[in-house]
Amino acid sequence: MLSRFSNALKIIALLFHFISYIADLASKSGIRLHAFADDNQLHVHCDLSDVLSSVIRLEQCATAIGHWMSANWLKLNAEKTELLWAGTRHSVTSLLRSHDPTLILGTDAVKAADVVRVLGVLFTPELALDRHATTVSASCVNCVA
Repeated sequence: MLSRFSNALKIIALLFHFISYIADLASKSGIRLHAFADDNQLHVHCDLSDVLSSVIRLEQCATAIGHWMSANWLKLNAEKTELLWAGTRHSVTSLLRSHDPTLILGTDAVKAADVVRVLGVLFTPELALDRHATTVSASCVNCVA
């Protein structure tokens, strides 16, 4: 029993160290961090003219996080990494037409998604909840039927 408790404390200490490291790294890069139980989100606010430098900052921050994780026997799962460019419909369309805001993480390319799930809620680039409402109502109909 003591061994399990000791292992749990080691994991908690590693997670605290990990979140502290990510928060410090993100802050130094001018990136906002939202950390949840098993999910960390990096946020950058930028103008259309600043997209490429924002992509570079995100790539550098994510790469540094990946290196730290590798050194601590953890893995940054690029397959589960999602990218959402949010704004008005016009600004997002203009962004995707004029730039290729894809993140390169090692050998993986993370393209902009049409919808991402954040704590169970579906968000689109316009931050509209219509996809979420449709999905929830469809699952309710399936439960009732």
